[in-house]
Amino acid sequence: MNAVRNPERIWLALLAAALLACLALGAFKVYDKHRWAALRLAEIEPRYARLAGLQASAPQLDELAQQLRERMAQYAYPAGDDPSYAGNGALQRVRELAAAAGLSVTSSQALAAQEKEGFYRVGLNLRLEGEWASMAKLLQSIAALRPAVYAESVQINSLAGHMPEGPQTVAVMLNLFVLQERP
Repeated sequence: MNAVRNPERIWLALLAAALLACLALGAFKVYDKHRWAALRLAEIEPRYARLAGLQASAPQLDELAQQLRERMAQYAYPAGDDPSYAGNGALQRVRELAAAAGLSVTSSQALAAQEKEGFYRVGLNLRLEGEWASMAKLLQSIAALRPAVYAESVQINSLAGHMPEGPQTVAVMLNLFVLQERP
């Protein structure tokens, strides 16, 4: 009977229960968000550590990249120009070396570039005639060229047969190639 006479107390108790429920719901939401954030931080922390390590070693990585570019320049032409320029330039250098070695170039040709494993591969075909000693000198000179000129095949034939008293004259077919980086 007392409860019927004091409806204000019932309303206050209901209001207090509603406030407590709202506070409990809010606390649960905050706890859930905190747990989610802690999991995300634990997930991100290794990535952040790797990134921080990369940023800290950026000068060393830049130096290594520069060394790699310098070494790559010894073996392949840089990207940018048309691959036929690299092929024609290398062919001209080999022709000059052959002339300096005392060989005659009977024919030469730079072939079309082919894409191979991140590079353009430009073939060079040369037919040469001259003394065997000059040919050996030329092959050593080609091996020292930078950017490198690679030998795919070398075919050597004697022109005058074996003559023990004089120098041996040979005809040589060189199939060479150069590499150029692709952009």
